Formats: sequence, structure tokens, C-alpha cells
Amino acid sequence: MAIVLCMAAVTAVRLHQYGKWKDAPANYFVNDTPIATTLDAFYWVRLARQYKAGTYSKDSADTLRNYPDGIPNPARLPLLCIMIAKLSEFFDDNLYVTGVYLIMFLSGLFLIPFMVYFSRSGYPAAGIVGGLIGSFSSVYFSRSSVGWIDTDTLNLFFPFLTSLFILLASNVAHKRYTYAYCALTGVTLFVFSYWYTSWHFFIAYLITLVISLLVNKTPAKDILIGTVIFLLISVPGVFGDKLPVVFLIAAFVAAGVMAFVYSTDAVNNKWIKWAITAVVIAALLYQATTIDRATATGLISNARTFVSTYILRNLSDDQPSLNQPTRLSTGVASVAIREVIREPLPDILSYILTNQILSVVGLVLLLLFAVLNVKKTIPLAPVIFVGLMSLLGSSRFVMYLAPLVGVGYGYALTVGSGFVLEKLHVKRPLLKELLPYALALAFVFFALILKQTSYDYVPSPSITPETYSNFLYMKDRLPHNSVILSWWDNGYAIEDLTKTATFIDGGAQRGNKTYLISHAITSKSQVELYNVISLLNGNGSSVTPEAVLDGSAINSVLDGVKNDRLYLLFTRDMILKFAWIYSIRGVDPVRHSPRSELALVYLQCNTFVNNVYGCNKYQVDMSRGIVNDTYPIKKAIYIREGAIIQQVDYPRNDGMYLQLFVRDRNVFALYLLNEEVYASNFNQMYVLGKYDKDLYEEVYNNFPVLRLFKVKQDVGKK
Repeated sequence: MAIVLCMAAVTAVRLHQYGKWKDAPANYFVNDTPIATTLDAFYWVRLARQYKAGTYSKDSADTLRNYPDGIPNPARLPLLCIMIAKLSEFFDDNLYVTGVYLIMFLSGLFLIPFMVYFSRSGYPAAGIVGGLIGSFSSVYFSRSSVGWIDTDTLNLFFPFLTSLFILLASNVAHKRYTYAYCALTGVTLFVFSYWYTSWHFFIAYLITLVISLLVNKTPAKDILIGTVIFLLISVPGVFGDKLPVVFLIAAFVAAGVMAFVYSTDAVNNKWIKWAITAVVIAALLYQATTIDRATATGLISNARTFVSTYILRNLSDDQPSLNQPTRLSTGVASVAIREVIREPLPDILSYILTNQILSVVGLVLLLLFAVLNVKKTIPLAPVIFVGLMSLLGSSRFVMYLAPLVGVGYGYALTVGSGFVLEKLHVKRPLLKELLPYALALAFVFFALILKQTSYDYVPSPSITPETYSNFLYMKDRLPHNSVILSWWDNGYAIEDLTKTATFIDGGAQRGNKTYLISHAITSKSQVELYNVISLLNGNGSSVTPEAVLDGSAINSVLDGVKNDRLYLLFTRDMILKFAWIYSIRGVDPVRHSPRSELALVYLQCNTFVNNVYGCNKYQVDMSRGIVNDTYPIKKAIYIREGAIIQQVDYPRNDGMYLQLFVRDRNVFALYLLNEEVYASNFNQMYVLGKYDKDLYEEVYNNFPVLRLFKVKQDVGKK
């Protein structure tokens, strides 16, 4: 009953979110289609659409990504995409609506194994409090809320289910159940590998399974057999991309035969049993040899990337900085990925419970539970480890830690109530009768700390309805096989909604392309931008990265762009992302130093009295051209529909630029910026509408939503 109530509450809150969306459709929908709240959703839905149409092939490249090279399609289509495609029949074939409802109903699924785990451990209240806190903590709640069509939703379910089966395998009276639960552990990781491809959990749970069985004094023979059964079932899922289907079937059959032979008396001859074991182990070793060198190298490379990105970077004091750009580096682009940036510990703790002290107390209580219940904690070791990694600064992993903080409080409730009952001399047989009251106490406790969670959070779309609509507009007007160069954030959305290729997107942004694009966008030379586009487009271009680094590409066209369907796109969200883009550009050895300062401030103004804009902590005096009596303004530029309609020059040579966006006769946005931002290609072309007509042609202007330029083909050297 407790599980049902908790799952109902988790699902109901997300349905309430969707109801809020429907109350204001203009903010969340375009043509009855909800806008996803994560940019990755556009990629998953596009794959689901291909699968539904029968056009998906694992053997072909995705030509819309990483232009001009493309990226191989996933060797196995993620289970999320398959589920969306199959279930869309119940939602009028609208894949986005299907994804929204699917995620809402899957969001609370982890509560089943989680609460069963702690119920079997003797602490059902810990399961209730931990499950509810985990469900409504800010990171998991945001990553499983309405519109978040991504794999995060079941990334708690599978690990906790695996931990549950390890717990059960370690506490059974007969070896047949040990084998059965080892098999179920393998099945769970097998299915998990089709939901979220990660061999890190496989390695962690293999070690955890063996340790848990050892600590619980399982006979060595049973540990060996159970582990082999686990491997036979799970390994084909983790590494099955390189194995023939017939062999995968044989592995499952072998696992079943082993479980039957060793858990029954059907085969009494020990030599036959060991012969079967030898054959199975030989098959397992053969399975390992079928993993080719390239795959093995890739696994090692992925391991290094994982450790360096999520662990070593957060342990190091040498952190990426927005104020200190670096030279050309294939890894520097990851500074723009929020989930890998090291955040202050107080912020990390506030993602669990708003009051950081409450989060710390929960962690202390969790530690107490772990110390006093070692055997019951071991199966959770992989989840605990990943969760504790968040304390190093990676907010992505907070969702693994939040339920465990709740476990600490649930454990304290259980122990505390037991202590009180003992002092009241309540006899042990009565404890079972009082159990419902203890569970009710857990619900009451969660209700008291509900405001410390994000239960009332309503997410916003990942792109605005205006941007979404404009992408659809572009799809109908751009020629077939067009290519768009823009910033990577909107890459997946551009690929799905406009059906055009991009150079970088959310899964292809770590290489030199990202550096070059950020360099070109923030450059003060539109000629240099053109040369970079020529370099990225390829097709025999003579432009080289060295030419960009040494400044040769600044003043003259080195080679024309050999593509008559290549476009340059600027979107409004890039304004406030400009600092990120600039941080990745690297140091320009010709014109800049590592200490180049950047200033771009969005002024949220709500009053205009006596020619003074009141913008929260800023006061902008338009008569004197000064901000807060401290920062002088050099120019005030009024912009309507992407064109300058008025410019005020103040009597000074140095100072900031104030750009005022005008709609009809009203100013609706103000930006304060310095020379670095003002002179950039982004600002000149997108905001001011100043572009080199010899190199670019404006084909669509819906400022401030977006602005699209066609890059002219084969411009002669100049």
C-alpha cells in the first residue's frame, strides 16, 4: 500500500505539472505538441521517428550530425526510443506527447525496488522517506518532470533493482535461490544496457555481487557459479554489440543449464558438473575474445574520459574558468556542459534539500545506518559511490544521493520510535500492530519537510515556442540537404525540426569544431568567420586551423566556401550564452591576451522615470549616459527588428555600450556590454544587422527570436 501511495503521489505531481502547461498552452505548446524541457529529447524523438518509419539502421551514419563527416548511428537503438515509437499509437502518433506521458509514468518506478529493499532490510520507513525525498529533490525531479524525455527517468530504477537482487541473493537459505537472484541481477543489467549504455555499472555491480556474497558467507562454489551465471546473462547486454545473436542465445541457455544442474539433484556426478562448468567458462572466455581491439580501446578511452571528466577534474584546483580562456583544446568545450562543472558544496547540498543543514544531517544519519548495517549497505555500494561523487561538485549525480539522504532520516525515525516504544515497555508482539503507525509517521515527516524539496516546480521548455515555430518555418523553406552552423545547444532541435545538418550538437561538441565555431562567432572579423566556415565545410578547402591560430584568416578570404546550401544561424538564447561561447574560443595570439575582459549584462528594468531606467540594482541615467554613477556609457543604440533606429553618442571616448531592444515604441530589453562583445560577429550580425554583403546574404530575420544568413559560395580571395 505504501508503494502504491508513493507512486501515485509522484505521478500525480507530474500530471499536475502537465495541467499547468495546458492552462497556458502558448508558453509550452506549438500546434498541440508539447515542447520538451531537455534539448536531448529532440535526438531521442528523431531516432524514435526513424524506427517507427522503418528507416533506422545501425549500420549507417547519421548525416545530420557532425557535418560533413556524420556520426555512426547507435549500434543498438535505445529502449526509450523503441517505447516511444511503439506507444505512440495510443497518442495519435504524436511522439512528443507519447514521450511526455511515458516519462511521467516511469518517474516513480524506482520506488518499487527501493522501498522493497528497505522493507526487506527491516526499515520500511527509510524506504518511504528516502523514496519521496529522492522523487522530489531538485535534480531528479527536474530530470523526470513533464517534458524531460531522456533516460534519467529509469537511471535510478535499474541500479536499485540490481541492488535489491544482490541483497536477496545474499540472504537465502538454498543455493537455487542464490543462482536465481544472480540470474535476475544479470537480467536487470542486461535490460539496463538497452536503456542506458554504461558498462561502469556492470563492473561496479560485478564486484558488489561477489563482495556481498562473501560477506554473507555464501559457499565459495555457489559464489563462483552465481557469478558465472550473472556474467553469462549480463555480459551479452553490455558488450553484445560485437557478438552474434546465436552466441547470445547460447549464453542464456548455458546460464539456465548451470542454474538447473547445480541447484537440483538431476546431475549427481561432480565430474559432469565441473565439465559443464568448464565448458561454460570456456564459452565466456570466447565471448571476451570476440570483443575486437577497437572496442577494447574504446572502453579504455571511455573509462579515462569518465574519470578525468567527473572525478579528477573535480579534485583538481585547476578548473575551467569563464574569465581565463585557454588555447585550442579538444576537451575545453566540456566547460559549457553544466553537469560536469564543479559547483560549490553548499549548492550541491541544496539540490537535495533546500536547507543545506538538513542535507548534512541526512548524510550523517546515512553514514550511521551504513556503519551499523554493513551487510545491508553493501548491495547499495555502487549507488552510494556515484551519489557521493556529487559532493565533489558534479550536480548530475545528486539524484543518486538524494534518496539515500532520505534513508538516513527514515532510519532515524525507525530507531527513534523503537527506542520510545521500548521505554514505554511495549511488548515485541505489539510492534507489528504498531507498524502502520510508524509508516504513517514517515509520511507525516515527509509532509513536514516537503517545502525543502522542489515539489512545486513547473519546468520551462528547452527552447521557446517562438524559436520552435521558426524552426518549423525554416524547414519548409530551406532547400534539401542544407547545413546550418550555429551553437551546439540547439543542434538536436535544429536537426529534428528543420531536417538540416549541423556541425555540432549536444552529443558532438567536444572537438576542435566547437573551438573554431566559438572563435569565429566571437571574432571581430567577418572575413575570419567566413574562413572558419570554409575550413569546417571541407570539400577541398585550403584553410587550415593554423591559419586561424596565427591570424592569417583575419583580413582576407583564403578560400571560398564550397557549398551552396550552407547557412549561419543566430538565436536569442545565444545572447546570455555569449560568455560561455567566449570562454571556449581560446586565446587569440594576434589581438587578445588571456586577461581579455568580457562584459555582457542583461538589465531587467521595471521603471523609467525622469529619463532613468530602474533595473533592480542598476540605475541607468540616459541623460548623462552613466550606470549607477560609476559605469560610463559610450553609445546607446536603439534596435528594432534587428536594425538600428537611433543612436546616442555620449561625449567620451571610453565606456560601455547600451543596446536597447524596441518593439513598437516600447523598450523591452536592455543589454550593457563592452567593446569585446559589441564588436563581435555575433553582435554585429545578429543584433545590429551589420554584415558583409559580399560574404553573406540575409535570408530570414525574425529578430530577436533568430536571424538566418546564407553563406555565399566560392567567394574569390580578397
